[in-house]
Amino acid sequence: TPYEMARQPNRLPLEKIVEAAGLVGRRDALQKQIALLSDSDIAVRYWAAVGLRALGKDEVAARKALTKALDDRSAPVRIEAAGALLALGRSKTALAVLAKELESEQMDAVVHAARTLQLLGDNARPALPSMKKAIERAKKLGAQKDGPMYVLFALTPAIAKLEGKK
Repeated sequence: TPYEMARQPNRLPLEKIVEAAGLVGRRDALQKQIALLSDSDIAVRYWAAVGLRALGKDEVAARKALTKALDDRSAPVRIEAAGALLALGRSKTALAVLAKELESEQMDAVVHAARTLQLLGDNARPALPSMKKAIERAKKLGAQKDGPMYVLFALTPAIAKLEGKK
């Protein structure tokens, strides 16, 4: 976890992470971010995926790297890669990744996937059944707890919008 990593300062490549995060939003960073998506460090890969999503460029190399990242061992990297691909257009594989993350035992991954689906608007429609299941699960886990509460905050309005309710 980030908490555990912070307590092992020699393990955290802070300069590399800051460099990767600093590329977000830079139009000249496409090739660098594609390369960083294969980095050995999870945080660097995460920021590379965030950067590629921010660029929104539908280039074959970016799409190929993001598709490969859907199988990353890190949930945040998978989720960001899925969000980036879906921002570029529909992707059944990316939607399936987000739907699967809604079932994760890691509540932070569930919240991240829920928020990503919320931001997708109508492009999230095929994941509607998974979103509804996640709402029910969040209610059972206790809506007063942070994780389930955030899932409800993200998915309740998203589902209502997809179903044409206000």
